[in-house]
Amino acid sequence: CIRGAEIIARVGDDIKLDSKYNHLRIPLQEKWGIIVSKTNSLAHKPYVKKEDLKELPLFLTNREIVQSEISNWLKGDVSLHSMFSYNFASAILPFIQDDQGAAITVEGAYQVLNQKNICFIPFYPELSTNTVFIWKKYTRLSPVIDRFIKKVQEYLEKSRSLYEK
Repeated sequence: CIRGAEIIARVGDDIKLDSKYNHLRIPLQEKWGIIVSKTNSLAHKPYVKKEDLKELPLFLTNREIVQSEISNWLKGDVSLHSMFSYNFASAILPFIQDDQGAAITVEGAYQVLNQKNICFIPFYPELSTNTVFIWKKYTRLSPVIDRFIKKVQEYLEKSRSLYEK
């Protein structure tokens, strides 16, 4: 385990921040959708609607707050056929590649997987969230993590100054 790795996280803006955490809001919208095998019948679609999810075997994240967000997006119109839950999209990749189901996730998770035989299809109407980096307050950070946070802060400040001109 890399020292300090367990104390910084990238989360959606749906998390309730409290006094235990420092945070940086990243001005980045993450689109939600599904990851499917390119052999899946939905793979050719430019977007996926609620109705498309009715009979589709789905892999859903373990995070309750995300499940709630997806449920709000569905507005009770469709009940999902959830096969399994997951923490990391890479853990369910073999099932998706074999077209045994689809994963509800953000586009960034798909990009990290970097696979040629799967594709990301965004939801319509669009569902998106912002990104927040969090780390525990009053915790001694490793030099690498400390430098990473400072670089992100510098980048955000530089980006803001470009937009303000």
